[in-house]
Amino acid sequence: MFPMVVLTILVLGIFFIALSLLSRGQVQGAAHFIESSKTLEIAQTGVNWGTTIIASGTYAQQSSSVPKSFFDFLFGTTCKDSPEYAIEPPKELADYCRDLGAELTISVKIFSPKNYDPIGGFNPNPVEKYGKIEFTAKATIGRISRRVRVTRGFKVFLTVHPVLSKFTLFIKEPPSNNQLNCLVRNSTDMGFENGQPLILSNSNEPVSAVDSSIHIPTLPPFTEIVKKSGWVFLNSENSSWTINLAGSSGESGEFDDRMFLRYGKYRDDSLKSTIQIEPPSKLKDFFEQFQGLKAKFSVITGNGTIEKPASEILGIHYLFPCSPPLVSILRPFGTGSALSPTLLFGPVFRNYLRYRLIQVDIKDLNSGSIISYIPTVVPAFPSENSFADGFKNPLKTSTKDYSSDIAIFRKLYGIDPDNPSGSWPKFQQSSTELVTDSYLDGVNYLYLPGKEKGSVKEPVGVGYTNPPPNQIVDFDSWKPLSGNCLESVRKAQGTMTNVYGSVFSGGLGEIEGMKELQQKITTVFNTSEDFYTRCLSEGKLSIPGITLIKQGTLNIDTPIQVDTGGIIICLDNIVISAGITCASEPFTLISAQNISLETQEKIEAHLVCLRGTFFPHGGFYIRGGVAAQKIDFSGLLNGDQKRIEFEPSHDPFSKISWDSPSYFFRYRVSEEEEYAIEAGN
Repeated sequence: MFPMVVLTILVLGIFFIALSLLSRGQVQGAAHFIESSKTLEIAQTGVNWGTTIIASGTYAQQSSSVPKSFFDFLFGTTCKDSPEYAIEPPKELADYCRDLGAELTISVKIFSPKNYDPIGGFNPNPVEKYGKIEFTAKATIGRISRRVRVTRGFKVFLTVHPVLSKFTLFIKEPPSNNQLNCLVRNSTDMGFENGQPLILSNSNEPVSAVDSSIHIPTLPPFTEIVKKSGWVFLNSENSSWTINLAGSSGESGEFDDRMFLRYGKYRDDSLKSTIQIEPPSKLKDFFEQFQGLKAKFSVITGNGTIEKPASEILGIHYLFPCSPPLVSILRPFGTGSALSPTLLFGPVFRNYLRYRLIQVDIKDLNSGSIISYIPTVVPAFPSENSFADGFKNPLKTSTKDYSSDIAIFRKLYGIDPDNPSGSWPKFQQSSTELVTDSYLDGVNYLYLPGKEKGSVKEPVGVGYTNPPPNQIVDFDSWKPLSGNCLESVRKAQGTMTNVYGSVFSGGLGEIEGMKELQQKITTVFNTSEDFYTRCLSEGKLSIPGITLIKQGTLNIDTPIQVDTGGIIICLDNIVISAGITCASEPFTLISAQNISLETQEKIEAHLVCLRGTFFPHGGFYIRGGVAAQKIDFSGLLNGDQKRIEFEPSHDPFSKISWDSPSYFFRYRVSEEEEYAIEAGN
């Protein structure tokens, strides 16, 4: 009996010992599983932390958890794989690891970076790049460790267009001339009878040139102005832009262009040979004088200086027989009180009157006495036929019969009244004329060291050369493809450079505005509703980099504050009927079709539609720029104020701004990822 009891107890002991050992293994297995899960959880949290704090931003928006050297590499000009950079975990996660006795390391590195492919004359920017960015987190508890690796794509890009953001206005196709020159000048000092011009303010520091004196302020060197100012592009493959200048009827005026003209009365001895004087008559002098185009003109006659409409002045009646000359609706260089000289690209010309005046003592045909004439305007004729007709059929206006004046000019030029055409070549050399000069010549004139003296009312002539000496020379940000600088600017063909080197080389008219950005698109939305749902909250807009909206019109019909700038590309139309303000970063709206502006509220944005038309309605104030294939000029013909103001802090060619990449460069990490969990121990 006893042996049986002992045997039973022994068997039960062995059984309980076996059960005890089995439970301990299970417990140990369960503990290992829990620690492994916690380790994986920590590693996942760590890698998620890394991808969150480096999801997007600028050089200035650096997280203290990431070494500055990482951002130096990301925004540097080196395009190669980076070393690994350690990321500090957040305090909560670090505390959690310490409580568990866990260790956590998080790192990030860049690999396979590439510069974007050159497109249409654009050269790669060494800072802009795309590639892969790898986040790795390793967590360890005791002898157990787990590693999680996440790989995502990244892009570093400019938040402004690499060229168009340099321009206050960029238009490819000119309007018909009756649209461009459509403002009727008042006979008063300032204003127009049928609307207001579009003022381009190309600088934050315009200079005032409105007073009664013949005064052009001292300007910085041209090479300095073109660095800091916005440029203007008015180009065309088939025809030129000819802009009529708006003069002032009085001594001064807001829209007075005398700073681009040679005010004063200048002696020109070379014209004396065209005059035939017989004794006792005597030629005293031959002068030239310049005036802008306006409704009424101050003219010098035998009775003194008087003001008349163009149709009643013998000197210019034949140039403008039906109506007063019309003034341009565009003011490329601002106004008198806000003169804003800048670089103007393309075949752009200005029209103004060059008066030719003679001063003679001549025998009166009726009385035989000698009459002394003060400088008298030589008549203007646009063609030989009008010249012949004018001398055969002298002008009679509502106030004067010009037959006696015509008779005097017949005598001075030896004109046969029965056959005037024979004298046309000689007369044409010295007659009053409508002059067409390049706008660049006008800019040249601003920088001439010698200026006229006196006042607009009483000018004092000085010596001059015609054309003026070339003051425009090569400057840092523009180099001609061939020939000299002036010619390359007129053709708009050259190389644009910034501190990183050549940005664009070719014809500026070839820029499309959106094709250059396609590789750099960071986010795509199917509709504008999708875009607003994701990016707009309580009137504040945050743009995820360079964003494409594929379908539907983008309507901006409530005021928005742009907190995070960038570029929106819309494949449909864009309609703006509410104000846009930007905190600091530049904001660009690009349409593949048309842009309509239907508000007078301030718009802080660059508006680009180089495949379509810019439709303004009423007045507007744009702080940024406009680039379009063409402008609906009919929408500009109104009495509201219209202004486009260049924003120099968004200028990608400004050396001042390049001191910090935060103004222009941003990066964005893609949401698509490759996720890998490495086997632990």
